[in-house]
Amino acid sequence: MATIQKLPVGLAQFLRALRLIIFGLLIVLGKSFFSQKLVTPELFKRWKNGDRHSV
Repeated sequence: MATIQKLPVGLAQFLRALRLIIFGLLIVLGKSFFSQKLVTPELFKRWKNGDRHSV
């Protein structure tokens, strides 16, 4: 993103910072959900097999 010559420097820096913020939030949310057992590997297996309605 930042290598595109037509982007202003400020916008390129904002996009880089926003990307880091989003990745950080995903890490925090993922850790929270997996540690509380709200999302488990078994749930992903059920979703992959098409069984989305049973909990």
